[in-house]
Amino acid sequence: MAEFSTRWSMDPIRNSEAIRLESISLGIEGSLVEAGSFTGFLKRSPPDNEVFGLTAAHCVPPALVGMPICSPSTLEVTARLKFLLPYTSLSKPEDCVAVTVGLEAEAKSLVRTFRFLPCLSGVTFSDPFDQFQEKTGVLYGGRLGTIVARELSSQNKLLFNYARGLWRLGLPTFYTKRSWHTTVDWCIFSCAQNRYGRNIYSEYPITETGYLYPHARVEKIGRSSGFHGGYVNRILLQHWGKGGLTHEIAILGDDDIPFGINGDSGGCVLVDMRGIFKAAGILIAKNRCNDLALATPLHLVLDSARSYQWA
Repeated sequence: MAEFSTRWSMDPIRNSEAIRLESISLGIEGSLVEAGSFTGFLKRSPPDNEVFGLTAAHCVPPALVGMPICSPSTLEVTARLKFLLPYTSLSKPEDCVAVTVGLEAEAKSLVRTFRFLPCLSGVTFSDPFDQFQEKTGVLYGGRLGTIVARELSSQNKLLFNYARGLWRLGLPTFYTKRSWHTTVDWCIFSCAQNRYGRNIYSEYPITETGYLYPHARVEKIGRSSGFHGGYVNRILLQHWGKGGLTHEIAILGDDDIPFGINGDSGGCVLVDMRGIFKAAGILIAKNRCNDLALATPLHLVLDSARSYQWA
């Protein structure tokens, strides 16, 4: 189980009905195991009226088809409530440090706004909207949809073929070998129409997909560290994960600030093509030194999920 760390609890909750490409969290309804960031919206090919969302599969374990996805995530909302409780009258008297008006109002807003699920591993509080009955459980955001497809594996030849594609496009490319494995980590979920806010980044529609190539200027959107710029490293990074050794595209952040931190996985990586941003990748991990973020090219994800395309 993921701990209620500061990455989830230190900031007030963003609770948008219709979501865009912004720093929000999502996760399995009622689950404290993990949470992640939002990549963007997809549609079927050929297109129909349905809309789908994308994130990293490891952010929503076990990511089984049919499981409900919510935003804000259970982990974020519950962690924030746990952080606020000692400064409110909702906590046990022996746990109360001091009642702070602003934090008390925020805690009451969380209890009133978000759905409650009894759970022994959750937090204990007095519900001011239910005669101050003591409850133990979790809070979670509104439903986005349910998981419809997912992939979490490592495969060879993918980066080799991707590098050849970059060369054919006249873009800088990576040195790769056919035998090198790379991570495929994506989860697609249905999205309710009332939660669909389009692929809009800082008021600009992101309508096209681009490529991650050496020295490309990129920006990312993550729940924990928000918006940040960087550039793609020219050398692929060897990464030891649960599936063994893989080679991944690595990104360095500007100004010696990490491009991605815990909680940013699943976030969208945008490539700057002469002032036009295009969706180019999905954050999947970081290295142990925290100075490099790892990303899977969006084109590899869409090649793996062949019936979907960027919305």
